[in-house]
Amino acid sequence: MEVGTDQIRVQMGGFKLTVPRASIRSASRSQENVRGTYGVHSRSGRWLVNGSPDGLVELTIEPPCYTGRKPNAT
Repeated sequence: MEVGTDQIRVQMGGFKLTVPRASIRSASRSQENVRGTYGVHSRSGRWLVNGSPDGLVELTIEPPCYTGRKPNAT
């Protein structure tokens, strides 16, 4: 993840997403339990992108951002 002055870029493997900083409505520590997995996960319109099960941050993005890639996890 790269945080710039105007945008946040998320990249993991073939997954890439750029979010305008103006679209970030909130950021908070996530309570999500990823049970040791890492990767890109999607469920009920929510995305989880993690390289570690620790220190997860949850972002509320409005308007929503979309990517043509499918989720992947290992």
